[in-house]
Amino acid sequence: MKRSPWTCAALVLLLAACQPDTSPPLRVVGSTTVPAGYAITGFAPDGDGGWVAATPLSRSSTQTGSGIVGRLDTDGHISWTDVGPALQYPQDIVVDGRGLVWYAKVTAHGFHPTVDSGPAMTDPTSTLEWLNGTDAAVHTVPLPDPADRLRVLVADSDDGVWYVAYRPAGDVYGHASADGRISEYAAPAGLAGIAPAADGTVWLTTAQGCEILRVRPADGTVLARTRDETDNGYRAECTHLVPDDGGVLVPQWNRFAVVTADGHQTTRDLPAVNNVAEPDTIPPAPVLALASGGAVWAARANTVPVVLLRVGADGTTTSYPTDLGGTGRSLGLLYAGRGGTLWAVGTDWITRLSYG
Repeated sequence: MKRSPWTCAALVLLLAACQPDTSPPLRVVGSTTVPAGYAITGFAPDGDGGWVAATPLSRSSTQTGSGIVGRLDTDGHISWTDVGPALQYPQDIVVDGRGLVWYAKVTAHGFHPTVDSGPAMTDPTSTLEWLNGTDAAVHTVPLPDPADRLRVLVADSDDGVWYVAYRPAGDVYGHASADGRISEYAAPAGLAGIAPAADGTVWLTTAQGCEILRVRPADGTVLARTRDETDNGYRAECTHLVPDDGGVLVPQWNRFAVVTADGHQTTRDLPAVNNVAEPDTIPPAPVLALASGGAVWAARANTVPVVLLRVGADGTTTSYPTDLGGTGRSLGLLYAGRGGTLWAVGTDWITRLSYG
């Protein structure tokens, strides 16, 4: 059935009013999955394809395999490479401004049982590794403290990566360059997210209270500070930040914050979602991606089908219930690529969409 040029919000999501539907159509271009028994731990768009990191779903001290990284081609094929011997796993993957591909590698030194989540790594150690994408040479950048638990990896638009790491003595964030130089800085307790700005400052967020800070790393000066006054510790909140013209976009449970360079915060509420996969649970915060022209794509992951929302620069919200080839609650990453491309990434699947 042909879509009407007017979209009443009551059809899918309860919006404030009926709006003329001037949003671009959205279509699925193709989907691919990782090998059986693996889960995606990172994805990075790169041109018309991307890079993928994946680890085994089941891990134990007797395991003979390792994690894998691979290049996703435009035809949906992924060429995989092991990240090392057994018990080595890639966590997150990004492409920096020079086109170098970075991932965090965690090495397990055994496993111990846990009550809720199965085997947990015993005394894991971490390193950063990069490759240039054109050959198999892997370059290792050791961390100042191998016991750091890397949480977040974000590409630098010029060279290298920024990262967030947990350390028993206190959280840290840092910058690593391909030549091995690393600078580390003390961080607020519960550091959750990081996003570099073009002027050399960085945005940081904390998990509890969703405090949002713009910091000058060289001397630790806090240039702007705000927070989510209604935060209740919802999962995944304030973690995956999106840089936005000197400011930053911050996911918050049923909305997202637009924070300008001087720390002024406004929020954009997202429509309520009634078709949650687990009605008795609190949905995770939305996953965000910034497209050209100032439009923001948001995914409410805990829905079936997945609901993608496009929030225009004028605040107009359009919903797209979309079959992405995986269960709604498994969606965890969303990226706006070049030429009207949108990437949605789940537990073991990657779907490429096109709009405009």
